[in-house]
Amino acid sequence: MADKPAVAVIGGGVAGLTAASLLAKRGYRVTVLEQKSRLGGRTYSFTDDVTGDTIDNGQHILMGCYDYTLRWLGEIGAIDNLSVLEDYRIPFAAPHKKLSPLRLPNWPSPLHLLAGILNFKNLSFRDRLKLLKAGVNLRKSVGSDISVAQWLDQNEQSSDCKKYFWQPVCLAVMNEDMESASAKVFATVLKAMFLRSRDASKFILSKSGLSELFVHRATDAVLNSGGSVYYNETVKSFSVMDERFSGIETKTGKHFDADILISAVPVWEVKKIISNEILPLIPPKTSPIVSIYVWCESSITISELFKGELIGCIDTHIQWIFKKKNYLSITISDADDVASWERDRIDATVRAELQALLNIKPEQIRRIQTIKEHRATFSITTNGPFIRPGVSTSYENLYVIGDWVDTGLPSTIESAVKSAYQCIELIEKKEKQHAENGR
Repeated sequence: MADKPAVAVIGGGVAGLTAASLLAKRGYRVTVLEQKSRLGGRTYSFTDDVTGDTIDNGQHILMGCYDYTLRWLGEIGAIDNLSVLEDYRIPFAAPHKKLSPLRLPNWPSPLHLLAGILNFKNLSFRDRLKLLKAGVNLRKSVGSDISVAQWLDQNEQSSDCKKYFWQPVCLAVMNEDMESASAKVFATVLKAMFLRSRDASKFILSKSGLSELFVHRATDAVLNSGGSVYYNETVKSFSVMDERFSGIETKTGKHFDADILISAVPVWEVKKIISNEILPLIPPKTSPIVSIYVWCESSITISELFKGELIGCIDTHIQWIFKKKNYLSITISDADDVASWERDRIDATVRAELQALLNIKPEQIRRIQTIKEHRATFSITTNGPFIRPGVSTSYENLYVIGDWVDTGLPSTIESAVKSAYQCIELIEKKEKQHAENGR
């Protein structure tokens, strides 16, 4: 049997690592070129200089409906690094106010959702019925030209329904406000989360840092299969023959030959390496996420602050709080406002809000570390000029992957991984055709 083609993957984020690791395990000769000194893209972890704790550049949560991500982690042997939260119970908190949790019982779908909403006492009984009605209407087709807010108005959702349910979910899923987020993509995710099975609704957290979960095993899969990974390599130009990619020149002067090229760079970097003639593209607007890590004095026991692993926050800048072993991880999505603040203002706001939410006094907080991902995701809105392309291009052996290509999903890890599987499927299909035609 002839050797399988050589594949060059530009970009070592989640999409690139997925494609590289899986193709390497399938016998392709894989080379990964990463312009930074580390892999992982927007999904990585590092050691905090002061405490020595491993922290992520942002809190990521997977779900049981993340079919492609779970499949990939299984294929590279990283599935054991995941912790499935069997008890679906999300506490909510607001300043100086007691709120009820959202709890989905261990019943078949959609009965689990029916029971959870009917017992969601942050809403009046009438509003709970309205929420159920909207859930039923999720099964219907949702137009691509309306926002989440418009869809909610069409379904007669009250201000409390939006405040206590829809807005927290929309920010978490879309990293976009309801007024601008695409209702069609939002509905796609909700159907997978809540209307498919109870297991699909389960939250899944990493037991380790994101680099250990996504990067290390994937890198091992490439290297153990005879592939190569190069760091600090930025693409300068491509070699092209007969409208086929044939090689790469990097800014360090290296040349890499390959039969197939996969661009796995973020959408805002694509135009630097692929011309508009090959891939027509109008870069989209991006949306930031601010992640804040808080270490408390020894008088505060992290594990006893609230039940479960996470808590949703209402009427505060803080949106979600996750418990870690030694610290709290805070997430603020669609954070255009907070991302522009100076450190002192962020610290003061976090101290005040944690006191109001969890009764942690400002003097009981000993360290706050803030990470701003200004381009955490691209915006999937109803009016933007950005049209998501497929993974193929006008060049037969040139592909693009990432959370931004047309997967039907928001800008998530699952979208990035799915795009890699879509790409691999096309590559394998073409290789089969070439084999049948004798190349």
